[in-house]
Parts: sequence; C-alpha cells; structure tokens
Amino acid sequence: MKPLLVFASLVIAVLATTSGSVDVESSATARNVGVYWAGPESYAKLDALGNDLIVSNFAVDTRVRLYWAKRHNQKLILFNSAWVDDTVAGGRVNATQVCRDIGTVKDHPALWGYYLIDEPSRHIYPSGAANPTSVATMQALNKAVKRCDPGARTLATILPGGGFGTSSNNFGPDVADIVNFNTYFKAPDGTHFEWITTTVLPNAIKIARQRDPDVKFWAGLQTDLRRQCVVEPHLHPDGGRGQEVDRPYGPDVSAPEGVARWRAVLSLG
Repeated sequence: MKPLLVFASLVIAVLATTSGSVDVESSATARNVGVYWAGPESYAKLDALGNDLIVSNFAVDTRVRLYWAKRHNQKLILFNSAWVDDTVAGGRVNATQVCRDIGTVKDHPALWGYYLIDEPSRHIYPSGAANPTSVATMQALNKAVKRCDPGARTLATILPGGGFGTSSNNFGPDVADIVNFNTYFKAPDGTHFEWITTTVLPNAIKIARQRDPDVKFWAGLQTDLRRQCVVEPHLHPDGGRGQEVDRPYGPDVSAPEGVARWRAVLSLG
C-alpha cells in the first residue's frame, strides 16, 4: 500500500502549490483513503491496507454492508443514481426515493454520508442525448438529503474539465459539502487530459471557491487498473468502445478481491 500513499501525497502537494490555499503537510498526513464499489468480502483487506472510505450503492444488502464496514473500520458513502430523474431537462430530484433510502441507514455508525451525484456533466436523457444536471437540481438534492437527515455530510463528484463552471458542467453554492473532483491521468494514446499536472484542476478549484467559499475539495485519482478502455466512447474516432490496453502508470499494488477500480480519495482542505 505504501506506493499508493506516497503517490497520493505527491498529488496533494501539486494541488496545494497551484491552488494557493491548501496546507501541504497537514493535508498529506490527515487524509482519508478510499475506493469505489468494494464488497464486504474486501473490507478486512482494505482495513489492513489503511483504507477507511468506500463509495457504495444503496441496495437490498446495504445494512449488511454497513454491519461489516463497522466490523472492519470502514465508512460507507452511499449513492443512488435514481435520486436524479434524467428524463427532464437538467434533471429532477426524486425526493421520495431520497428519504426512503436515507430512512434505512441514517444514524448508523458506519455511515460517512451521501454521494449525491456522479459526474453531472455526463448525465444523459434515455435517448442518449446530453442532459447535464443543473445547479438548481444539485442544490435541491443537497437540501432534500439534509432535510431527511439533518447534519448529514454530502459529496458531489464532478469533472474539473469539460467546461467546468459553464452550462455543460455547472457549479454553484450549496451543491454539496464536499466536491470530489474526478481526475484521470493521460492515457498512452494521449486522449485523457493530465488534469492533475496542468491548469485544469487548479482553475476548477478557483471557480468553485469563488462561487462557494465554504466548499471543501477532495480528489478522486484513478491509480490502478491494469486493463481499461483508455479511450472514452464518445471520444473514440469510430464511435466504438475504445481500445483496452495495459496502463503503465499508477502504483504497482494489487487490488483486493471485489474491487474493480482503485482510487485514492484525499482531503484537500
């Protein structure tokens, strides 16, 4: 696990020097480390590796996962894509579903909080046409969650590129307590932006702070996936699924069973 932690600390330092208001030392030592979509069979190994956060879906076994998370010192950040109805322009909050889900888990000691939305700029209509989630819808979702669970912590995962701050990838105050900027490293074919090492992420942080001075930031870093479609489908020249290749970057660690994708989730202040 050490390569992951060293690598993660380096990323914090890069962001700190470009954003101008993050304490490098305290951020590097007071971070949380997490993964997406791990099942209970992985929790003991994740605990041994120093992980303490897991993004997980609401499902029929959510209470079971919370039980095992508590046994192995993990906290779940729970998500349900059905909280936003993408059949209407800009999305619409399904408040009934929000409160129904939250009622089954709130106050559980292994609950970290709620994962409100994933990459709102990539939401689509059922037809496949682009339908980015509006700021108003994200704000309404945050309010609905806090109405159902006062004091709950909320997280929104947003891409720092793709016109961040514009109508195609908008942001405003009170979207969430924490913005998790999803960052992807440049693939061997050059398709992905180097969002950590260029101006893209620092600019997104600047815009977000201007619009919501109280918001905090995390970074989701894709750090280990031995085989992945490195060309996003909508960017592929022939509209295909992209090419699967072995990625030569990222720390050389083995993901525990049941984990399809490693990410480090780091507090950036």
